[in-house]
Amino acid sequence: RILNSLGYSLDGLAAAWRNESAFRQVTLLALLGIGLSLYLPLPAWGRAILIASHSGSLIVELLNSAIEAAVDHTS
Repeated sequence: RILNSLGYSLDGLAAAWRNESAFRQVTLLALLGIGLSLYLPLPAWGRAILIASHSGSLIVELLNSAIEAAVDHTS
C-alpha cells in the first residue's frame, strides 16, 4: 500500500514536471538554491531555513497548479 502511494506521488510529480513550466522553473531554482546552501559556509539553521523555504515554494507551486487545474476543469 505504501509502495502504491509512492508510485502515485512520483507519477504526479512527473506529470507536473511535464505539463507545468512554472513547476520546472521553481524546481530548478530550488535545486540551485539547495545546492548553494550546502556548498556555502552557512550555519546549520541558515541551511535549514533555505531548504525549508525552497521546499515550501515547491509545495505552493504544486498547490497552485492543482487549483488552476480544478478551476479550468469546472469552467
